[in-house]
Amino acid sequence: MKFLATQTITRPSLDIKWSFPLTSHVNNPWMMLGFEDKPNWWATIYGAGPYNEDNDCWTDIVNGEIKAGDRQGTYDDLKQPYLKFWLDDHKQQQEFVNSGKLVSIEESGYDTLEYTCKLTFDSVESYDEFTENMANALENNTEALKYDARNRIRFAESTSFI
Repeated sequence: MKFLATQTITRPSLDIKWSFPLTSHVNNPWMMLGFEDKPNWWATIYGAGPYNEDNDCWTDIVNGEIKAGDRQGTYDDLKQPYLKFWLDDHKQQQEFVNSGKLVSIEESGYDTLEYTCKLTFDSVESYDEFTENMANALENNTEALKYDARNRIRFAESTSFI
């Protein structure tokens, strides 16, 4: 029997950035620097991809730095200080997807006050394993939790068999 975990995260204002990127942002890192399409200079600087956690693009995104083009420079509003934690989260999600333990991921509301992520697991045991791994990862990176607490970002989760 499949198991659905629905995570709802709310923020008090659109002026407060989420402490995490969307899955599509992780797969298309230039989006975190405000580009809809991959800039023509991207592959010259960062390679053709895929962009694993060792690629220099992630350090530049953490620092809000655009390396080339008309917008070259460093921007405080583009900084993603908790990105390394979320890259670990994304890597774990992909491992669970590849093993068949995580059947689907649906995200919505990233540009609103309420973000929802629906994670469908193949079993409650896979969900338990996933949440245990995430709890361990959070122990190693409390900065994201501090950011969320400071900015009154709230997390809620509901679960059900489907």
